[in-house]
Amino acid sequence: MPVSRMRTIDGALELLKQEDAGCQLTRWALRNLVITGQVPSVVVGKSKRLINVDVLKSYLAGELDERIEPVFTNGIRRIG
Repeated sequence: MPVSRMRTIDGALELLKQEDAGCQLTRWALRNLVITGQVPSVVVGKSKRLINVDVLKSYLAGELDERIEPVFTNGIRRIG
């Protein structure tokens, strides 16, 4: 199974701008996409969110699979 390329908001934006120097997506716009759940993320720690860069690219290309649901967690969650 391939490893997902998970990045912080800043890391994902940096990667996009390295691949496309003309990328006009701002940190604020990407943050809003993540917080509203339009781009799924995983919360790590108290406030850090990680984004799968490949899913982000699919979203920006209009190809995001509608079965992907945003992950929202508040506190401790049951495992299993």
